[in-house]
Amino acid sequence: MNKIVLKILFLLIFSISNSQTNPTLEMAKSMSNTEVGISDLTDFVTNNISDKEEIAKFYYYWINLNITYDFEKRDKWRTEIATDEEINGSENPILVFEEKKAVCIGFSSLYKMFMDSSDIDCVIITGHVKTIENLTLELELDDNYRHAWNTIKINNFWLLVDTTWSQQFEESISDFYFNTSPKRLILSHYPEENKWQLMENPITIKEFNKQPYVHSFYFDTGFGELPQLTKDEEYYYIEFPKIESNNWLTKLTYDSENKINESIFPEYVEKDNSNLFKFKKNGIPKNAILNVVVTYFDWEKQTKSEYNNIIKYQL
Repeated sequence: MNKIVLKILFLLIFSISNSQTNPTLEMAKSMSNTEVGISDLTDFVTNNISDKEEIAKFYYYWINLNITYDFEKRDKWRTEIATDEEINGSENPILVFEEKKAVCIGFSSLYKMFMDSSDIDCVIITGHVKTIENLTLELELDDNYRHAWNTIKINNFWLLVDTTWSQQFEESISDFYFNTSPKRLILSHYPEENKWQLMENPITIKEFNKQPYVHSFYFDTGFGELPQLTKDEEYYYIEFPKIESNNWLTKLTYDSENKINESIFPEYVEKDNSNLFKFKKNGIPKNAILNVVVTYFDWEKQTKSEYNNIIKYQL
């Protein structure tokens, strides 16, 4: 699980950080202390929230605020085979609640326990994820990239939720992984059962691997669609949709066997609804990784903050 540390400036971007506009988050914060037991929490929800989706979101926030990711256990399990006792403990939502730390299956199990307590249908989905360290999945070999998340049924529709990956930022909670659209979640999450893609036409693992790696930060900044990468005999072309805020800028770099974040200086074409970059294929090594860098530029102060590797394409 990768995190981006956001500077205070960027807290203003996420409405979730504004307590005046997010009462559900404030309720979750009010119940975030070591004195709160499971029955205290479920009673609070029963007495204060009636809307099923808001209940589901309350627990999404509460888990983010109170359960930390157990990197020590993850790293241990990457080198040692877990015992049955360890596996059972990691899946036990009561232990997760008491210890306040977990790996993904613990996050998902705890969320399901809370959903069950509120009579919300909930399923734990298991599968694999694409990360910045592993851009191509091999299902039979990549046990280190196994993952668990949830789907919940609200108003007869299944919604996708990942309470583990909600912790993408150090200083705020992203709403991206609550009711994530199937089209966006399939960029990173590949379930074992195709039906949990929730796609009209499920994709294969081969199609999944052809997709770029995309950090949720790209969508959180306001970009609605992915840039389109195409090529001809001479050039690569990448086209970014324009967004309402002109403070967000994009640039390109590449990684190769001998270079990391090497700058690309493309030709630039501005269109009505998009910006097109094009750059020569022979200027980049074969099998390079194309990186999309997102920059926030404060025009008034003439300062910028840069975030690397937000999208990665395998050329």
